[in-house]
Amino acid sequence: SSVRVESNIESLKDLNTYTIITGHQLNLFTGPLYFIYKIISAIKAAEELNQKYSEFHFVPVYWMATEDADFEEINHTFIHNQKLIWDSKQTGMVGEFSTNDIHEVLNELEELLGNEISVEVIKSLLNEAYSQKDNLADATLFLVNKLFEKDGLVIIDANAVELKSLFTDIVKDELFNESSRKKVNETISTFPSGFTAQVAPRDINLFYAIKGVRERIIRNGTGFEINNTDIKFGGPEIIREVENHPERFSPNVILRPVYEELILPNVMYIGGGAEVAYWLELKSTFEYHQVSYPLLQIRNSFLILDGNSVKKVLQCCLTLEEMFLPESEQIKKLLKGDNPFYEKLKEHKLEVDKKIKTLIQEIEEFDPALIPSLKSTKAGFLTELKKLDGKIMKSVKRKHEIKVNRLTAIREVIYPDGSFQERRVNVIQMIQKYGMNFFDIIKSNTEPFETEMAILYPDDMTLKRDSDKE
Repeated sequence: SSVRVESNIESLKDLNTYTIITGHQLNLFTGPLYFIYKIISAIKAAEELNQKYSEFHFVPVYWMATEDADFEEINHTFIHNQKLIWDSKQTGMVGEFSTNDIHEVLNELEELLGNEISVEVIKSLLNEAYSQKDNLADATLFLVNKLFEKDGLVIIDANAVELKSLFTDIVKDELFNESSRKKVNETISTFPSGFTAQVAPRDINLFYAIKGVRERIIRNGTGFEINNTDIKFGGPEIIREVENHPERFSPNVILRPVYEELILPNVMYIGGGAEVAYWLELKSTFEYHQVSYPLLQIRNSFLILDGNSVKKVLQCCLTLEEMFLPESEQIKKLLKGDNPFYEKLKEHKLEVDKKIKTLIQEIEEFDPALIPSLKSTKAGFLTELKKLDGKIMKSVKRKHEIKVNRLTAIREVIYPDGSFQERRVNVIQMIQKYGMNFFDIIKSNTEPFETEMAILYPDDMTLKRDSDKE
């Protein structure tokens, strides 16, 4: 680690030091772009707070989700819309997965990237991380540390006996009182109608984890059993297990935030919208366990457009704001000037509707029994007009194929294969285009206490940072 990282770790002993945490799964090769954005948001937040409150010290922390067991969520990544998959039969906590069987996907990545100079640094880091480290937790720690050690990022793998020992009282309470379920439901009951809970608490919000296994703990009468295994404990037995092997008890999404706030002097958690929403469910749980509840901040969000894309948007006569509309609406706006009959057709529809309403009123006075037949005729006529509308649009699209293809190309940048860019594209793709300087581009444009998505143009940094709300 760098001197700055070591200094930040040492400073955690001081009473005036506080952390700014973000957390994420151990995605293959860092996974989607927003993984990077989350970490940089935490780094920038710590830097700004250090400048503003010099009497305190703020340390950015990346909490590794090493105890997660959902391998299918993290075993792949997309580069140039090609899906790279780490195919492994291992089970249990992903942080403990051996990297011995990852060589095939590393070779696939090597072939995909070729010999471009821009990716030599990241290729070297990836090979060192995944080839020379024994497990996924160590590989991810090495990689993320190398990317952000100059920023003083502290990385935590909380799956350790020393840290879990601090959590044992809460584990025992959860096992015998099922307090999290009660408290979360208590909090949810205070939310306004229409609020949809992001996560639902279980009776016991803990997993039992040993090599190759991370399964739910289920109450069975006065004892406990481990789901999908033959492991069972009586009440006194499970207390001894907690005391002798605290590392075997793993919090789920409900208790993990309590655990991280218990062991770190944290003042702020940075995450995506869904993360912040489920943290809001936990306020009563924090109060019950007398653990400080942090400030919540939504991470920065970015859309990366090259200069070419910007010119195409302007040529399409669409604003950047309109680029986030559904494709069908975009095409209508795009071709509006080339389809004058489309507006006339809308006028005809309104006129027909008005005429039929008048006719219905007149026929109702003459013979109400004819109304259903007239309404059926109206519905059929409007259906035919709708079909005609679609045919007209297809005709216009054929006549203006270049414009439509241009729009399709831009949408592929923003929504590769239908997903929003930052939730699909891997940072390696950006490094291939912009070099390792991409991290500095993101950091210089990160405003940690802003929530609007920013649009960046790395090819032409004379263009300003746009917000999607402008």
